[in-house]
Amino acid sequence: MCFDEGTLQSYLDGEIDESLKEQIKKHLDTCEKCSRKLNELKNLNSFLDKALKTSSIDLNEAWENLNKKINKEERGVFHMFKKYKKY
Repeated sequence: MCFDEGTLQSYLDGEIDESLKEQIKKHLDTCEKCSRKLNELKNLNSFLDKALKTSSIDLNEAWENLNKKINKEERGVFHMFKKYKKY
């Protein structure tokens, strides 16, 4: 009996109980297909960890700068009239 990807992902994440964990370990020793799936999931997890790492940007400062820019910009029909001087 092979395990589905969800169960293997739970195994990687440590979200399963000990008895099922032991069953999966034993199964992985004999099943090449599930071992391959597990390695693919490990590689995917590793890739996602690297891709989703947080940057060193100060989020509060970024929000402040965005709000300043938004509030500074004039919008609407009257702004267009002033800008293009076509009434």
